Amino acid sequence: MQLVHLKNLLTFASFRPEPADPAAAWSTRFPNKRTLLLNVNRNTVHWQVMQKAGQLGESGSADGPLQEVAEMYADEWAELTDDGWCSVSINNRFILSLESNLSRKKGYEELLRTNPKAVLGSKFERGKVYAVRHHPETNSSLLLACEETLIKDMQDTLRKAGLKVGRIACGLFAMLSDVIYRLHQSEGKEGEEEESEKVPLNYLLVAVCQGSVCVLKQREEQWTELRSRSAYYEPGELSSIRQILQPMLNDWDPQFPTLFVSDDNDPNSFEQIRQMLPGHAVSDVSTDAQLWSIIGRN
Repeated sequence: MQLVHLKNLLTFASFRPEPADPAAAWSTRFPNKRTLLLNVNRNTVHWQVMQKAGQLGESGSADGPLQEVAEMYADEWAELTDDGWCSVSINNRFILSLESNLSRKKGYEELLRTNPKAVLGSKFERGKVYAVRHHPETNSSLLLACEETLIKDMQDTLRKAGLKVGRIACGLFAMLSDVIYRLHQSEGKEGEEEESEKVPLNYLLVAVCQGSVCVLKQREEQWTELRSRSAYYEPGELSSIRQILQPMLNDWDPQFPTLFVSDDNDPNSFEQIRQMLPGHAVSDVSTDAQLWSIIGRN
């Protein structure tokens, strides 16, 4: 046995996932390594360092498309990581839709990556990359479709900047999935019926992330309507979201809960949403550093 193999056994490194393993949590792929987290929209790039101990470190931002920002900050980014690995959140050129009766057979997640047509059937389109989040109690699903060329161009740009892309996710979809998990995680678990009763039968979920927005409506435990736009508003100025919200309020009881979640780059967004919904029961369910935690730890 070579010395490096023996060392890996003694430090348990042999039992850890490979850095390029997309199925493993980010924190287990890079133990004791600094990595870079990027949040990219059409005209702005934000970044954050995930430190060795899993704590957030240095941060920064720059205006401009990713290609220009990467060329300017390549040297700085290289110094912020140990091996050049990065996790990326994209916030443009994607479509979110509400679907039903998508396959949930064992292994569907891997099949969605390798042969999406087998999962999506007639909903499949060439040149798209997909992800899905199922309703835990019904046959409804949130379907994310992202342009494959965008992902390839982003990988090429970051590779030229000296970075290795370990994950690309849609920040808006990731935050939606996180809130849905937190809402429904207790359902169906023995001994937790009391907690399950706290999951609202009806809710409006409003999510914003770096210019992109999604509004999801649940009525009587069923997802009934979804409206979403990518690269729709200027970060920090949410007034245009009113056009998406208003049609979904026509048959909505203001006493039903409206849940709001945003990335950390919109500190005043909750107050803007509250002003759009006077008399409505609006609550902010965002967590500290939510987007960075999702793409940098999970």
